[in-house]
Amino acid sequence: MVSRLHSRWLLLGVLAVFASGCQLHRTTPAAAADGQRYYTWVDEQGRVRQSPIQTEAASPEQTRSIEEVIDDVKAEQATGTAQGEGATSGAPLRQADPEYNLSNYPDGNELAEAGFIREGDRLPYFTWRDAQGNIRVSYFQPDSQAFSGNTRELPGLNLTPASVHLESDRAPALPVSSSGQLPEAFAVLGIEAPQQSYFERWRAHCCDGLGLQQTESWQLGREFRVLVEPSSPNWPLLEGDSHYRLIQLPREEDMPSFVLRLKSFNRDGMFVPSLAFLDSSLRPLRVVTDLVPEYRPENWHRLGFLDIRVPAMPQQGERWLLIFTRSSDVAGQTVIETERGPKVISHTATGMLSLSVSLP
Repeated sequence: MVSRLHSRWLLLGVLAVFASGCQLHRTTPAAAADGQRYYTWVDEQGRVRQSPIQTEAASPEQTRSIEEVIDDVKAEQATGTAQGEGATSGAPLRQADPEYNLSNYPDGNELAEAGFIREGDRLPYFTWRDAQGNIRVSYFQPDSQAFSGNTRELPGLNLTPASVHLESDRAPALPVSSSGQLPEAFAVLGIEAPQQSYFERWRAHCCDGLGLQQTESWQLGREFRVLVEPSSPNWPLLEGDSHYRLIQLPREEDMPSFVLRLKSFNRDGMFVPSLAFLDSSLRPLRVVTDLVPEYRPENWHRLGFLDIRVPAMPQQGERWLLIFTRSSDVAGQTVIETERGPKVISHTATGMLSLSVSLP
């Protein structure tokens, strides 16, 4: 009998100790070795992150629960994601294409220039810890130079080499003897002293009576196409007859000055342009000839083209752009290097062009 009583008391004692241990475990908060508590979460790329939970003493109205801290961290993540989506294009996320075809297949060169960020994709980001120990997310635009292996160059004006003729030009001076006569070598070669500059001689052929025919207004904010066709107006200029197009430049209030980008596309031949900038009365102010543009080879989604960049200055009275060609340019040809060797591209009296504002 006594043995049974002792057994019962022993069993009750064990249960009491076990219950007290459970109670002690429930009331003791989990903490790291340094006493700091952390909220663990997973970011968008599946990496485990930790945010410290502030436990310093505060007044009753400043005390925040763990649930409030967790809600703040989640709200911060949602805000960062929304900013990343808005930083791309402001459009909803790009939907995956079921299959690629010629209309939606991405071009590798253009994708590299965009830092391999497709339209609608989220920008990449990095995380950092602020002064309060909170995890922050910052989005960034990749540098396309990093993918090409080239060193980053400071942006600058990348203008096309050319001969520029101005109203202030004077006839070039040739060497003369003390008596004012040309050397005998010039006489033998039939070289005479020029009486006028190139600009003065060119202006004598243009642009009185040119007329505003088939004009094109500048389209701000976009690249637009200009066609020089057999039906385009024709005019006898200094160096031969030429089909031409007149483009109205942006107003001085809209763009005081800018770099004009002109593309001349290769469609079984290229139109090699020369340019003249005219005032509101179609009086020449500047003539640009002998352009040495860079040729951009064709790829799977566009034609090859001559890439021309010249300054335009509406603030100096330039109101019209006259695009024309010369007989010597039409008679010439362009030779480019390809994987199969040199390729000859003939020049034509007509062609397809595009105009836009060149960005640095």
